[in-house]
Amino acid sequence: NRVQTFIAKQEQEITEPDKEIHISLIDEAVDQLPAQQQKAWRLSRHEGRKYEEIAIEMNISRETVKSYIQLANAAIIKYVKPRIHVILLALFSRL
Repeated sequence: NRVQTFIAKQEQEITEPDKEIHISLIDEAVDQLPAQQQKAWRLSRHEGRKYEEIAIEMNISRETVKSYIQLANAAIIKYVKPRIHVILLALFSRL
């Protein structure tokens, strides 16, 4: 998916201290999500749960889980993109 691809691409280019900034930025984005989207996203991305497992735990349909995660991914990208300069500044300040 787009968020994982975006994150993977960025992680290839940053050092450990910079990864902390990057992860922090994503955590900030996730914290801005509605509660149900947060929970679905974290269960999927942090715990590696499948949509069906998340649906059972949250007592919602698999399609609703899918929708929550898609909405969360879009919101995370929207939050992170204009703030990515923080990571770039950290990278260039080390040169």
